[in-house]
Amino acid sequence: MNVLRRMAGAAAVAGLAVVPLVAAAPAASAASAATTAADIDCSMKRDGNWIHADCTNRGDSNGSVRLVIECIDWWEPDTYSNWVQVTPGRTVHVSDDCWSGPANWWYETR
Repeated sequence: MNVLRRMAGAAAVAGLAVVPLVAAAPAASAASAATTAADIDCSMKRDGNWIHADCTNRGDSNGSVRLVIECIDWWEPDTYSNWVQVTPGRTVHVSDDCWSGPANWWYETR
C-alpha cells in the first residue's frame, strides 16, 4: 500500500491522475465471460477399449471439446482426440481408444 501512496503522491506532484484499474477490471471481464461462455457437458461410457462421449453445448456461444484417454500400459502413449466444435444447442459424439485399454479418461473444453 505504501507503494501506491508514493505513486499517487508522485503523480500529484507531476499533475497526473492515478486511477486504480485493478479493482474495476475483474468485474468487467467476469461479467462478459459469463454471457459468452460455452456450457459443454458430456456423458461418457466405456465400450471395451473405446471411450465414447456425447457432448452438448447448453451455452450461448460456440465451444470445443476433446477426449483425453490415459492408456493402461506404460509404453502406449495417451490419446488426445481432435478438437470438435460444438455450437449452441447441439450435441456431438467423440470417440477414441487405447489398444491396451483405457485406465482413465476425461474431456476438455475450450
